[in-house]
Amino acid sequence: MFLGAACTGKPTEWWFPVRDGKTSTELRVIRKNMHRAVTICETCPACSECLLYSLENHEIGIWGGIGEKSRKRARRMLKQGIGIEEIRARLMGS
Repeated sequence: MFLGAACTGKPTEWWFPVRDGKTSTELRVIRKNMHRAVTICETCPACSECLLYSLENHEIGIWGGIGEKSRKRARRMLKQGIGIEEIRARLMGS
């Protein structure tokens, strides 16, 4: 989808996990995989483009290294005129 994206070829479920009906062991694996996804995003050359796309299209899952709850904050920041790079800097790791 994004040229040079670091997630290309990686398991999709790392960014779009299904949590319903999972055991505690399965949930630990999901959290570990989500952490892998975010780590990959942090080094991705398409991270900002990916994040902006998700903000404009109200996507689910992890996009640009940021989960759904944090992207609600990101949308507010974007409306306030804060640039995507600054948004990433503020939200990565939160």
